[in-house]
Amino acid sequence: MGYFLVKANVRRGRDAKLKKEGFIVKATDYSFAGVKVGSELTPIDPTVIVTDVNLKNYVEVFMIEGGDGPLYEVQLEFDDVDGKTVKELYLQQANATAEAEALLLENLSDPNVEIVNTKKTNIVDYFIGE
Repeated sequence: MGYFLVKANVRRGRDAKLKKEGFIVKATDYSFAGVKVGSELTPIDPTVIVTDVNLKNYVEVFMIEGGDGPLYEVQLEFDDVDGKTVKELYLQQANATAEAEALLLENLSDPNVEIVNTKKTNIVDYFIGE
């Protein structure tokens, strides 16, 4: 399983403009990730078109239970047992940058990691493939 960034052209409402939106899908392969987004969005827009699917190097995605805040991409660094610096990338749902960082550190519960970069993404939703 991997994390895929799927971009799709979707119209949210009969008279709405067509927009390109991004979704993260945890899936076994590219084609399944694209199909998953298409099936999730078809009730909203029967003419949805998946335009791009890319594998992302996220270690994990953490969502807030019952939350609807944006997803933040958080890059961490830590030294492994050999003294080499390891960089990892996570997605954390939160309402602000500081909250994303605090929640991620809480989720990981490892005092030896350092946050080196956090940025808000334009990802609309997260789907888990079967």
